[in-house]
This record gives sequence, structure tokens and C-alpha cells, in this order.
Amino acid sequence: MSAEKEHKDPPVSEERELIDEVKNTSLISISAFLKQLKGKRVLVKFHSGVCYKGRLESIDGFMNISLTDAIEYYENEDNGILNKYENEMFVRGYGIMHMSEL
Repeated sequence: MSAEKEHKDPPVSEERELIDEVKNTSLISISAFLKQLKGKRVLVKFHSGVCYKGRLESIDGFMNISLTDAIEYYENEDNGILNKYENEMFVRGYGIMHMSEL
């Protein structure tokens, strides 16, 4: 019983700070991941099935991205390239489902 008496729940303010730290840590890690991808070749897949492969030049808080030397295709490259962009292109981040480094 003495062990049970020694155990105390943290005050509500401390518990709230711990929760905030966890939330902020996950946001920082996502942000760090996206910053790591800048300048690298990436695959960006949308809910519609359209995919882009190119060099990530910039990304903002809304997941809007800018790619250079990009190709656009549907579902997989076996379906054929829809467009090839040699210059910089802008993609709105609304429907991004997946982004990864190649």
C-alpha cells in the first residue's frame, strides 16, 4: 500500500505540457523530413492516381511543391508518360497522398 500512496499523478498543467511536447515533436519531425527532401529526386502521388517524379525545389506549409526535371504519369510508369517538364513546375498540395525520396 505504501507504494500506491507514493505514486502521484502529475498536475494537469504538467500533463498538458507533456502532450504539447509530443505534438510539437511530431510536427518538427515532419517538417525536418520535408526539409531533407529539398534538392533531391522525389515521387509525389495524388489521390487521383496522378504521379510526379522530379527534383523538389521548394515546399510550403500547404504542401504546394515546385519540381524541376519532372515527369507526370498515371498510377505507374508502365501506363506511359503524360507530360515531361524540363523547367520548373508548380503542383498544388491539396490532393497529395504520398511523397517519398527516390
